[in-house]
This record gives sequence, structure tokens and C-alpha cells, in this order.
Amino acid sequence: MSIKIDTHREIDAIRLTLTQMLEERDRLFPKRDPQNTKNTRETLTAYINALKSIKKPNWKPDDKLIESAKKISENCVFICGYMKSGTTLLLELLDGHQELIVMPGDSRMIAWIDKHSNMSWIECLKGWDTHWVSRLINPTGQKPFWIMGENETPYLDFLNYLTYWLDNLPQSARGLFLAAVLAFYCANSRRATTPKLWIEKTPGNELNVKQILNLFPSARFIHIIRDPRSNIASLKRLFKVRNWSWDTEAYAYSIRNSIEIGFLNQERLGEDKYHMLRYEDLVTNPEAKIKNVTRFLGVKMNKVLLSPSVNGLPAKSNTMFEDRQIQGKIFTSLTDKWKTELDSQEQKMIWAILHSVVNRLGYNWNVGFTKWIYYLYYYQIRFRHFLLRILSRAKKN
Repeated sequence: MSIKIDTHREIDAIRLTLTQMLEERDRLFPKRDPQNTKNTRETLTAYINALKSIKKPNWKPDDKLIESAKKISENCVFICGYMKSGTTLLLELLDGHQELIVMPGDSRMIAWIDKHSNMSWIECLKGWDTHWVSRLINPTGQKPFWIMGENETPYLDFLNYLTYWLDNLPQSARGLFLAAVLAFYCANSRRATTPKLWIEKTPGNELNVKQILNLFPSARFIHIIRDPRSNIASLKRLFKVRNWSWDTEAYAYSIRNSIEIGFLNQERLGEDKYHMLRYEDLVTNPEAKIKNVTRFLGVKMNKVLLSPSVNGLPAKSNTMFEDRQIQGKIFTSLTDKWKTELDSQEQKMIWAILHSVVNRLGYNWNVGFTKWIYYLYYYQIRFRHFLLRILSRAKKN
């Protein structure tokens, strides 16, 4: 698909086409249509190139916004947790608070930095503006889209402020990401009026705490954890609808690793820097748990924190189950969909791998008089892994 931009009218036409593609993507969620994905990416690229083509060389930043942004550059919180554990819900509940700058969607900061770690500064900058403008247009793959409005002005402002900050911050991984944060704040008409800190979210942040602290030494962390049975059931459904290969045992071990690292992070950093939160507590008693989060963040409690949003616009639930997809509200009832999504063998495997960890989290996985069967399965897995290690060592020798 090749699209040439000549006028603002043509930009409007591309925006309309792109919106229709995004609407279709949302309608299909959680499924993906390869052709829709391809067309959406191409049209996004065309739109962003159009914005770059009409940037004005005489643009100047707002000095008051620049000074305000500088004051909060060091104050940041990173949301941690496994994929489909509730990280998106937590991010969207914190959105809209007038003391918080909440970056939209998953920024994948560490992945981007790792990918470009051996590249020059010029090479690092390639695609960084496109990456972020696309997040401002389509942050989650679901409504809302165009989170700074459908007029091109705020997106042009973002590109201009991004260039400004990249020119004025150190040429480093820290400067690269911080430029996007501060540009979003400066260009956003719905920006926080009394900003105290900014928030980033990417599933798996708990695995990169040391690297994050090297970039932002004063960073704090909120780690959300979900009952692994529900977490794995949601993941399995996602993989199924997208025709991805699935391995229950591998993901059970991966989730256990995420939780264990979370406990280790909290022990090392202390509860004042690393806050752990259960998803189930958040959705069944949101006001009390959000109050705890605001105390951790050092911001005022506000009712806006009880309604999920993206840059102040009502957010659609990021769930694999259609009957739970509501907009602008927390789905407050818990379900046992894992009982139908996971067969009996998978349930035994998950218990065998994770029961010791979830006991520490306070989950009651009561399996009644059949508990001995689960323990039998647990020792079967342990013995199989022991044999695999022996065989692996034998091959090396």
C-alpha cells in the first residue's frame, strides 16, 4: 500500500481510513487479521510521515511546560507483573489523576534499549518517534484511539517536543526514554495539572528492576499478581484465538519465576519502594486497594482512580472473554473460567508447580481429599526434570 500526502485534506482522509482499520481491529479483538494488521501498520506509517512533512521549522517550546517537566523527570514508578495479570487495568485506573503522567500502553522500554544497545545514537533514534506516535493513536489495540484527539496538532507538538528533549537530554538510554515521557506531557492538552511523577508499564518489568534502577535510581515499583490459574487460563485463550503454540508447563514455571522475583525485589528494595498487589483484591475492593496505592505513590485519593481510562478517555476491558468487555468500569466479579479453560491434567500441573508460591500470596487452593494425587503429580514433574538434567549433563560430557 503506497500513500502520498500533499495536503491537510489528504491527511484527514488517511486519518479516516486509519480509524476504520482500528475499529475493525477492535471488533476482532482478541483475534488478529493479518491483512488488517499489515494495512494498519502501513497507514500508521503514512500518517506519521505526513506529520513529519508538515513540521514547521520555526516551532518553539512552551518555557513553562519545559520547566514543569524538568521537575518531575526523576520521579517515576514502573508497573510490574506477568502478561494478562492485570497490569493494564492498574495502569488505566491510575490514568487521569492530575498528579500523575501515565504513559499509554506497553512502552517496552527495556526491550527497545536492549535491541539498540550496540548501535550509535543516530541508529537508536530511527523509528523512536514512529513507535511513540503510534502508541498515542492506538495504545492498546482497543478503544479508545487517538487519545490526544483526532486533530493533528497535538501529534505534531509531540514530534516537536520529542526533538527538543532529544537535543537537550544526554545521548543515552535514559535520555532516549525520558524524552518520550516529557514530550507526551508537554504536547498533551489533557496533561496532569499538578504533576508529581510519571508511570510506565510493561509486563515483565520485575525481571529488569536492576536495569531500570541503573537508568532511574529513584524509581519505585508496583507489582500486580493474579491467581495463576486464572492468569494461565487467560493466556491459553489468547494463544488459542491467535493460533500460537501453547505449553502450560512452560508458562506455569514462567509465572512462578515472575512471582518469586517479585518477592526477592521487595526484600531487597523494601516495601516503600516495591509494592505488591493482588489482582483479585483490586477488582473486589478497588477503593481500599487504590487508597493503598495512592499512599505508596504519595498522591491524593481521587474518585477518578476507580474508572479505567486512557488519557482520560473511558478504557475498554483488556480481557480474553467477550462477556467481560465493558468500557470505563471495573469488572468487579471474579469468575472460575479457569475450570473450563484448563483440563484436569493442566490443573494438577499448575498446582504442582505453583502451590508453594501461591500459599505465600494467601490464595487458598484447596483440593480436598484428592490432594495426594496433586502431590504425586508434583513429585512426578520433579523426577522428570531431575532425569532431564542428568541426561543433559551426560550429553555435555
